[in-house]
Amino acid sequence: MFLGFESESGETINVELPLESVSVQRELGAGIRLFAYAYSPAEGLQGGDFGELARRASRGRIVGVVRDPGGREFDCPKGTITGVELLASTGRPGETGNQSHRIQIRMAGGVRPDANRQADATARWRVLRGETLQALAAKCSSAARLDRSLELILSRVRVGAPPDSDAVLIQAGVSDRELLRRLLTHSQWTQTRVPTWWPLVFTGVVNDRCESTWSVQSVSKRAHVNGRTFEGRRVRTEEMSGRYSTYLGRRVNEDSPEGEGEVACVAHRWDARAYDADAWKRWRGAALPLFVGGAEGAAVVVRTTDEFFPTGRDSSMGWNTTIETMPEDVALLHYQDCEPPHAWIGEGVVRERDARNPWLTVELPRFESADSGNLVRARLVTSYGGSDGNGGVNLVPEVGTAVALWWSGVVGAPVLAHGNVRNEVARLPAPSWNIETPWEMDISKGHVHSIGELGVDSPLTVKVNGTSVHTATEGMELEGNGGKLELKSGKVRTGRA
Repeated sequence: MFLGFESESGETINVELPLESVSVQRELGAGIRLFAYAYSPAEGLQGGDFGELARRASRGRIVGVVRDPGGREFDCPKGTITGVELLASTGRPGETGNQSHRIQIRMAGGVRPDANRQADATARWRVLRGETLQALAAKCSSAARLDRSLELILSRVRVGAPPDSDAVLIQAGVSDRELLRRLLTHSQWTQTRVPTWWPLVFTGVVNDRCESTWSVQSVSKRAHVNGRTFEGRRVRTEEMSGRYSTYLGRRVNEDSPEGEGEVACVAHRWDARAYDADAWKRWRGAALPLFVGGAEGAAVVVRTTDEFFPTGRDSSMGWNTTIETMPEDVALLHYQDCEPPHAWIGEGVVRERDARNPWLTVELPRFESADSGNLVRARLVTSYGGSDGNGGVNLVPEVGTAVALWWSGVVGAPVLAHGNVRNEVARLPAPSWNIETPWEMDISKGHVHSIGELGVDSPLTVKVNGTSVHTATEGMELEGNGGKLELKSGKVRTGRA
């Protein structure tokens, strides 16, 4: 077995290392990791050297390819080199020709920093809409795909809200992966009780072409039983060959930022299996979580590790497999990586409004325009809505003006418009009212306790039951009940005899 190298552009690098072993690790909640242990001579690595390999690997530009004893590419995921570590050296210091180094090379398929993850780390600004959780998650399909059974389940979970029956999801400065993770981690907020498909986790999968990608899976055994996918996910331990043993271990969540998450695991191990290409192809594509046991008492498989090594007999390879499991109740708690919704506050420009409708169409600057990703329907907020909600104060921002927006982060909750943002100097000093369009008022009986001097600097016309009262700088007219009073130039006239 050899480990060959190539650049991410596909160029072959003339370096091959004889492998002591290579391990392929699939972990629920993480991607696919490969660990290769190799011996390298001190005088170079068949056209390269250990130092150059380490330098290029540190820049994330080297991809490892495992090859079988015949030099053919082994049916194993390619991995971006994420680390090269010198474990031990043999021979005496200063000697030449007799030294060798034992090297651990860490590779990652479907996790940082491969090309797919780097592209997905791009921050985006857009508004997403969908009637169901599946429709919203599909907007981020470049980050991860949904398991087919899960996709069907989420397509039935409606989260839409008026006015267009679409739920809104604001993506403001985060990647598709991060947005999808946030959507899935608090998607159970849309349910009245914990749904059968919760919790949901990202995990790495390998397709038929041995390419590693991200997938979203449900940890719940009941979800797979209901979706009729449980039998296809069972590991039948009696069908595994090799020496079998079990032991109690402790799994540490390496991706936890707090360095916590250590829980007990039961490990099932099969040693000294003879490598079989067909069996390996079937096994390597199995997506976690798998289950050990029957539908009533199944344990959740959270990690599988397959180790391949030369046997020293001809060109045959040995194969060891370790499966780590958790009780379902423990797994459900361990993977409930739920966080509160991420609220968003922003500013936009009104593009559509109605004098009565409580909804505005607002354009968000710097947001992507594709698929109307820069437009959002925002519900108006008022200081008082009256006794039935459709009265009170009704002031609607004008088209072309800036408004302040707020969204709670909860899927299905509306974006709220809290009123205009003043970006110009006011025409009148505060406190003041300046309404340019005709306005209406409907007020019940009231009482003014006191009022000071009221000045009017322009002509004024007041109509009471259709009858006008005119005032101007030259005089004043009062008309009502068939009579008319005109005050002008010191004369008083009445319309009755």
